[in-house]
Amino acid sequence: MSGRAVSGLIEDGKVKVSEKGRFHHRQLLLRGHLYWDLMALWRGMLDGLRAAASCGPVESIGIDSWGVDYALVDEPGELVGLPAHYQDGRAAAAMHKLGQLIDPESLYGRNGTALDLRHTLVQLLAEPQGKLERANRMLMLPDLFSFWLTGVEGAEVTIASTTGLLSPATKGWDYELSRRLAVPTKLLAPLRRPGDLGGQVEPMVAEEAGLEGTVGVRVVAAHDTASAAVAVPCDTNAPFAFISIGTWSLVGIELEYPVLTEAARVGGFTNEIGVDGKIQFLHKVTGLRLLAECLRTWGREGGPPNLEALLLAANGLPAGSWLVDPDHPSLSSLGDIPARIRALCRRGGRPVPVQPAEVVRCLVDSLALAHRRVLRDAVALCGRDVNAIHIVGGGSRNHLLCQATADACDLPVIAGPAEASAIGNVLVQAGAAGVIPAGLEQLRACAKRSFELRHYRPAGTALWDSLEDRLGPVAGTPERSDLGGPRAS
Repeated sequence: MSGRAVSGLIEDGKVKVSEKGRFHHRQLLLRGHLYWDLMALWRGMLDGLRAAASCGPVESIGIDSWGVDYALVDEPGELVGLPAHYQDGRAAAAMHKLGQLIDPESLYGRNGTALDLRHTLVQLLAEPQGKLERANRMLMLPDLFSFWLTGVEGAEVTIASTTGLLSPATKGWDYELSRRLAVPTKLLAPLRRPGDLGGQVEPMVAEEAGLEGTVGVRVVAAHDTASAAVAVPCDTNAPFAFISIGTWSLVGIELEYPVLTEAARVGGFTNEIGVDGKIQFLHKVTGLRLLAECLRTWGREGGPPNLEALLLAANGLPAGSWLVDPDHPSLSSLGDIPARIRALCRRGGRPVPVQPAEVVRCLVDSLALAHRRVLRDAVALCGRDVNAIHIVGGGSRNHLLCQATADACDLPVIAGPAEASAIGNVLVQAGAAGVIPAGLEQLRACAKRSFELRHYRPAGTALWDSLEDRLGPVAGTPERSDLGGPRAS
């Protein structure tokens, strides 16, 4: 994984971003458990700030990251142990413990969250005896780094909504749920909203980072998915869906109110908080991580492959010739993904992709089909039709995937911007500073006029209807007959 320092500038009513630093980091394996290397993350962030400051004054700083992972700090603000990595295997027993404390239906009705072993709430229940009591606060990772910059504790609401302890209905902490699950309520820091001032960078830290003058840390949408949603270049009032494609594909519809039904729980959908109190009704699908793993495997076998050439060759192959379920458990870990794909196809009695271009075509079509089925389920569950799909994030650069998604969903796709999370982060800071009008609609209007977008028209769904019948249900989603409701059209 990698972190980035990105600078943003508003000029002539448009937002411009440029990367100032990138730092790679890995999980640490210690005594059989996986942890985050916080010091590597902190050092990389300071180096990035120093690089940005060398190019001119820094007006404010905003931090966003992935969700669910957290650190525990005591009363003086010191770490209580190392923060566990979400892929650490400690949480299996905690899932059973959670089920004894509250039934899944009641829990989903309160937090609207699709729980799995990686989830914050499950991780908290897996903490060693006494560790939660020794802690004073649970800080999600962006909140922790904001605290280290400013000395001010707080919990940004969009990333707090990934914990399972926040109510999507009230958009506040569910203290009653916390007490019921024996999670000390003292751990829940005061909530902050995107646009709030999180504090000023402390002088010693500013000196270390090469920052001059008084620099504020602005609260942004600290969950990277929520930041990416800010940069969706759409009319906020239009009925659209969005897919943020990177390591994962986050397929969602933006709503005013959460969907807390049993069908939504069974379907694996999550209600997360967005900017301006919007609800991001989402389902996670394995994304371009699979393609990245394939490239690593082929690179080890014969040198780094040319992705553009592979995509071009895959584009010349017939759509739907090879299919897998991208969320199949055998594809969830690192390793030889091409071999696992071939094994899945043989096991299912389907054609087997052999050449790299065939594997790429298989992955693209399989992801597009997963997008189609999740979007159809989302529309059925929330009762809201959509007339277009916005694809943001790194996957918006993948022309083959964008066209396949348009074809599979029978909806026009608008692709871009690729750096959506960084852009959304910068837009919230600019709106809060009064450089551009604040409010989600105005921020999106700025994104729309700032970037060249690509449009993909659907070519019909007859092929994709037949492919869906061949593959069977995507892992983690219910049968369509369980959902009812309108189609995405």
